[in-house]
Amino acid sequence: MTRNPPAFTLKEWEEIVRAMILSNETRKREYVKWSAAGISSAFVLINVFLQVLPTADFGPLWWPSFFYLWVLVYFGGLLLWELMKPAVVTAVIVLISGRVIPEKPKSKFEEFLSIAEVRASQVLVSMLTVGICITLAIVWLAWVYPVVSVLLLSVFALRLAFLVFVAIQWKRLRVASRTIRPQRDEILNKLPVDYPPVVLEAFRKRDRVQRLLSLGSYALQLGLLLLALPFILPLTIDMLQLGIIGLGFAALTWGVSTSWSIASYFSEGVRQLRDLHGQILTGKIVNPDQVSAEMARIVRPEGD
Repeated sequence: MTRNPPAFTLKEWEEIVRAMILSNETRKREYVKWSAAGISSAFVLINVFLQVLPTADFGPLWWPSFFYLWVLVYFGGLLLWELMKPAVVTAVIVLISGRVIPEKPKSKFEEFLSIAEVRASQVLVSMLTVGICITLAIVWLAWVYPVVSVLLLSVFALRLAFLVFVAIQWKRLRVASRTIRPQRDEILNKLPVDYPPVVLEAFRKRDRVQRLLSLGSYALQLGLLLLALPFILPLTIDMLQLGIIGLGFAALTWGVSTSWSIASYFSEGVRQLRDLHGQILTGKIVNPDQVSAEMARIVRPEGD
């Protein structure tokens, strides 16, 4: 029985791998350029904010009014980012990888298992901690401004219900992840390479419902906070400027942090391509079939 020849020679594989690395480097430079523009814009907004802040009239209670403004900015930024997020994430993925990558069963399963590895220090520096601090700030503002305490405590009740739900779900998933982890290899071997189209469509419907619920929740909380606005902040041009600047800064911060996490994910694949290219050039790999196997391992998780 004759053995089929390899699809590419070693020299052809070297050229393919080099071309993939160069293509990724080109997209990476474009991503770095846009990220630098976003960070520069954030610094410009901070500079303008610091120029407007000293002359702004926050009323008789400076610190509570200032914190209330940032609570407004937080919820306004969340609402704005929730509207922008699908387009931004898709654009970043296409910019970095050159294509939209569908979800894969094995990568989703690995994400589920990673829940068991999250440390307390990681939670402390996450956006969840910011959300808890905002929730506590709302309680403090309700105490400082009793005239609008009903509105503020309504927002607090919604926030508390959300945080309790997140804590319960987190605990449940963490226990399940630790329970299943010993069977990791066995389950991974049984998972298909791709989801059926009907499952992908179900995921898209789920994501749309979750997004609508998030938008509705943020809009409701922001609406309740805005009802309290005339009793807390003077309605001046300075307040409007500070609010718009804060919204822009919040949107840029969430956008850059999200795109950075996506770029970090794809950078691992590029690093593996570089390692493979180096092994081919130094003669550590001389068999085209071995290169083919390595390429399948590197590229397949990204959706091929």
